[in-house]
Amino acid sequence: MSDEATVQASREVVQMTFARRAGTAALVLLATRTISIAGMMLYPLALAYGAVASSDWVVRVMLQFGVACVTVTAMVLILAHAQRSIMAGRRHWLASMPERNIILVIVALAVVSRIVPRLTYDSSFYDTPYDVNSVQILLMRGLSSALAVAAAYVWIWWCNCPPRAERLVAVSAIAWCGFELLFDVLDLVAPTLNVLVSRTGEAGSIQLPGADAYITVHGSAWIWRVSGDYLGSALISWATNVALFAPIAAVIAVALYVALNRDTPQAQ
Repeated sequence: MSDEATVQASREVVQMTFARRAGTAALVLLATRTISIAGMMLYPLALAYGAVASSDWVVRVMLQFGVACVTVTAMVLILAHAQRSIMAGRRHWLASMPERNIILVIVALAVVSRIVPRLTYDSSFYDTPYDVNSVQILLMRGLSSALAVAAAYVWIWWCNCPPRAERLVAVSAIAWCGFELLFDVLDLVAPTLNVLVSRTGEAGSIQLPGADAYITVHGSAWIWRVSGDYLGSALISWATNVALFAPIAAVIAVALYVALNRDTPQAQ
């Protein structure tokens, strides 16, 4: 009798509604994104301390996109391990965490993501005017697009994993777009801890210990630092290069998911 109760309890743990699937996906993605933001500090600091040459754009791509690739891979591994546990009837924290705690963790991670410093650097690190050729532009845009499609695909896959019987592919894609656009808007209007690394010291800047470089810290949102004369063009540029990015990546991810799972039977 006790064995039957144990089995029944285990089965109750692994019941995953769409809302829980989407919530846990948001939790994991937000956690890995926060870690990725912290990892993006590597390249500006490497420039400031002379560990890399500003002319070596290959190192820049490896450091910046390498961190993003690692975090997306971590997201895949976490969700894949959770799915294996769920299918095996084993208890897993993503399946057993109370929904209230999921919401609280998401809110906490959203706050932390605003506090984690976003390091950028200016042209003072380049001895000559920085010239980005078409190959570099295509490579960086291609990598960014591939990472976005991968994140969307993993989200859609996770939200449609068994033991759920229905497959809500389009709804999953819309949920991912909503998540991405929400944080894009937050980046636009919400205060964020921004740190500019430069070789030119300005009023209010702080010299980095042991480096011939300075940091300037400000917490205002990007939109509030744009001059009123350029606000319209800045918003158009944001909508074109940021806001449209998530829907396009979601459409590609949906197409890939449908093509790769066309013959997969629905869970009963």
